[in-house]
Amino acid sequence: MKKCFELKGCPVSHYMNCPAFKEGVNCWEISKGCLCHNYPDCNVCPLYEKHLNDLKAEEE
Repeated sequence: MKKCFELKGCPVSHYMNCPAFKEGVNCWEISKGCLCHNYPDCNVCPLYEKHLNDLKAEEE
C-alpha cells in the first residue's frame, strides 16, 4: 500500500517537512499532515478516500 505522500504525489522538498513522513506513518494515522488543516475529519479528506478506494480495489 502506498504512503500518503505517494498518493498525493508530494515532491521530496515537501514531504521531508511533513510530520507524518517524519514519524514514518500516514497522515490519517496521526491527524497531522499537509491536508489536515483543510480536512480535520479524515473521512472527508480526498487523500484518505483515495486510500480507501485503493484498499477496496486490492480486495477485489
